Amino acid sequence: MKKRADLLINGEYRRINIWDVLHWKQSKPEFWEKNKDYIFSTNKNIEDKVQMVFQTGRNNNLGKSYFRFKNIDSIGVLEGYEETYQHEFFKECFSRLKVLNLKFGKDIVKIYVDEAIQEEVIYTKNDRKRIVDVMIEFSKSEPMIYVEKWNGKLAVEVFQTHKVDEIKIKEFKDMEMAMVEFDASKWKYITDNFQSEEEEEKQFEKIISKLNNIVYVSILSDPISRKYFSSVKLEEEIAKNELYKKELILMKNKISSLKDENQNLLEEIKIIRENEKILKLKMTNITKENELLKDKINNIQSKFLYKLLYKWKK
Repeated sequence: MKKRADLLINGEYRRINIWDVLHWKQSKPEFWEKNKDYIFSTNKNIEDKVQMVFQTGRNNNLGKSYFRFKNIDSIGVLEGYEETYQHEFFKECFSRLKVLNLKFGKDIVKIYVDEAIQEEVIYTKNDRKRIVDVMIEFSKSEPMIYVEKWNGKLAVEVFQTHKVDEIKIKEFKDMEMAMVEFDASKWKYITDNFQSEEEEEKQFEKIISKLNNIVYVSILSDPISRKYFSSVKLEEEIAKNELYKKELILMKNKISSLKDENQNLLEEIKIIRENEKILKLKMTNITKENELLKDKINNIQSKFLYKLLYKWKK
């Protein structure tokens, strides 16, 4: 059951809902009869679009009307082709958000949405066709590293009745594509019982206002893109280079300091040697003076002894 589809008119696809069709059937029956066979699924790529038909709600309950695939047998039972209203409702909510405040674990990431594509078709490395509930493309985030880390793309899966299977998770990890899962099953008060488009829009406004604050998700695939890995490696090399530069500056400063210390030591040695020369000269002078004194003393003693001996002979 789907409440939205694409109408091919004048060579272009236009997004419509059940309220548009109900209006045309009542007020523009000729327009409706002319274009009712040109309704397709909301896939972005033309080659992925599947023809659909409008189905009026049972017991003429117009609010329960929906679009269904024209030939389910020709497309097979593939991912994303049948869903509950609540599942489709939250896909539409996510596609309308301009900013995603994601909370997973202890991390909070703010994504500024460039484009939100519902039912984006992705082909795995094994050429398996996978449908993404809402593919978010972005070029700005907080922290900014998530733009490169997730390569500017985030697959949002809405869990209503079935969680994302492990095979799909592995496929997205192999493709290095980020994926989160939003648990819509906890939102018990979402209704699909409306009498007008205005009533449904009020519910959209109410829920989107809540999702604008914070969106709690489980992260299923948290890859590191090659571009991010390359930039991280480059940043690591730059950081290492800066560290080497700092170490080199420290070594140069240390060498300069050692040179200064060595020069000071040489100056001190020079002074010590000069002082040593002065001391040696003083010692030489003292020795000479000492010798002179000895000679004087010896001379005086000799004269004294001579006089003493001369007197004694007399």
